[in-house]
Amino acid sequence: MKANLRSVTVRLVVFLAVCLVGVFGLYAVFGQLRFGEKTHTYKAAFTNVTGLEKNDFVRIAGVEVGQVKNVAIQPDTTALVEFTADDSVVLTEGSRAVIRYDDLIGGRYLALEEGAGGTKKLNPGDTIPLARTSPALDLDALIGGFRPLFRALDPDQVNALSGQLIQALQGKGDTINSFLAQTAALTADQPAGDDAGAKRAIEFDGYKNVHGMVKGSDGMWHARAMRGRIEIAVRVDASGNVSAE
Repeated sequence: MKANLRSVTVRLVVFLAVCLVGVFGLYAVFGQLRFGEKTHTYKAAFTNVTGLEKNDFVRIAGVEVGQVKNVAIQPDTTALVEFTADDSVVLTEGSRAVIRYDDLIGGRYLALEEGAGGTKKLNPGDTIPLARTSPALDLDALIGGFRPLFRALDPDQVNALSGQLIQALQGKGDTINSFLAQTAALTADQPAGDDAGAKRAIEFDGYKNVHGMVKGSDGMWHARAMRGRIEIAVRVDASGNVSAE
C-alpha cells in the first residue's frame, strides 16, 4: 500500500514539475522575456507615442535588440520612452528612434536607425532628443484619407495596396512616395462616375444586394441596397460619398 502511494506521489510530483516548466516556457515566450543578455538602458523623447507599450520590441533593421521598459508623460506634455538595447548595440549622437507599426491591429515597435549627425557614442542613460525621433503615423486618419480611392478599386486591388501600405509603415517595403505612385498608376485607368464605380462605393460603405442603379438629373447615382434586413434608397455623388435618401 505504501509502495503504491509512494509511486503515485512521485508521478504526481514529476507531472507537476513538467507542468510548471511548460507554464514558465509559455510565459517566457509570450512575455517576451530575455535571458543571459547584458543590456543598457537609454531614453527617447517623442511628441506622440500612441500605441507603444511596455515590453514592445526594440529593433534595428528588423532584428530584435531590446524592449521598451517604460513610457511616461513629461511636464512639457512630451512622452519619454525608456528602453533597453543589447550591449553590442552602439548608439551615437546621430542615432534616430522611430515608432513603427508592427501589424494591422495597432501593434507598435521602436526602431533604431543611424542618421546624419555626430558620431560620439551615447552613454547608457542618455536621451535621444525630439529632433531625432519620429512618432508613428496616424493609421486611422491615413486610411480614412484613402477611403475615396479604395471605393474606386476592386477588392483585390484594395488588398494589394493595403499590404504594400503596412509594409511601407513597417519599413519593410516601398517608401510612402513609391506607394502613392503605385496608387496613382492604378487609379489613372479607373472609370470615373460609372455605375460599376458607384456600386463599389455603396458596397464599400457596408451595403449589400445593390440594385436598381440609375443616374439622376442631379448627376448622382441612385440605387437601393440592403443594410442588414432593411432595404434603403441610397445615392452616390461624384466624389464617391454615399448617403441614404
